[in-house]
Amino acid sequence: MEENNSGAIGGRKWNFARRFVHVLLSIGVLYYWLPDPLMPGFPKWFLLVIGLAIIAFIEILRFGMKIKLPWTRPYEEGRLAGHTYSAVGAVIVFLIAPMEIGTPAIIAMAWADPIAGEVRKRTGRREIGWLACGISYAIIAGIVVFLIVPWRDVGSMGLLVAIMTITAVFSEEIGQKYLDDDFTMLVLPTAVAMIYWVILLDRLLIVTP
Repeated sequence: MEENNSGAIGGRKWNFARRFVHVLLSIGVLYYWLPDPLMPGFPKWFLLVIGLAIIAFIEILRFGMKIKLPWTRPYEEGRLAGHTYSAVGAVIVFLIAPMEIGTPAIIAMAWADPIAGEVRKRTGRREIGWLACGISYAIIAGIVVFLIVPWRDVGSMGLLVAIMTITAVFSEEIGQKYLDDDFTMLVLPTAVAMIYWVILLDRLLIVTP
């Protein structure tokens, strides 16, 4: 979550580390390419459960022992941290969305949110942050969609990216007010894109891997 100008409580280097880890979330899309099951009796969704369990354990320790992790921000001391919201949001995306939707949703969010936060921090203007979020999200999602979606209807692909981008910018704002944009920027664009995707599946007879 990129809220106001509050940085990591550990200082500038930890704020940079936080943004860097945020970007690394994009690597998580490799989950889609893992074999299922990973081995007999071990479906790949077990990895999601294990990941959530680890993060839940860290959060329990953080709250129970009142540990201040250096990459967290002051407003996260009394609530779930942004990385927890990101993990939960990513798991939901993996479970409900095909690769063609989940991959651009996760990669675009992983980059656009910290870009918007950095621009907003440097300019001090929220509207410029929204613009940076929209532009970066559209470019990244557009590239990913073009590379992995198995159809080349430019109009339909462009509309898919536009829908996801508009929803993502809206999600960042409502996430900062009511939940956490690390969660809303993953789940809401995915949910809206899924509706559009189902319509296209019927119209274009897309065959997904």
